[in-house]
Amino acid sequence: MSSTITGAAGCDVCNRAAYSKGPGLEQIAADPDQPVFLYLCKSCGTYWEFDIREGHPITEDEARNHFPHAFAICDR
Repeated sequence: MSSTITGAAGCDVCNRAAYSKGPGLEQIAADPDQPVFLYLCKSCGTYWEFDIREGHPITEDEARNHFPHAFAICDR
């Protein structure tokens, strides 16, 4: 899995979890139209976007744009 930094770098916990599929990342949303998933680091709060081939940290704004349904309850 490759990593492309796009405005967020994450911490050691989530960077290790992204490569080893470890417990540091929690899936919080999925795109209903394509195999793309949003994860959140339990340690530092960095958002990660994964598809079937790779994952990378993304900013909160990118997460809100790509997965608005994940934030709908929080924004009420």
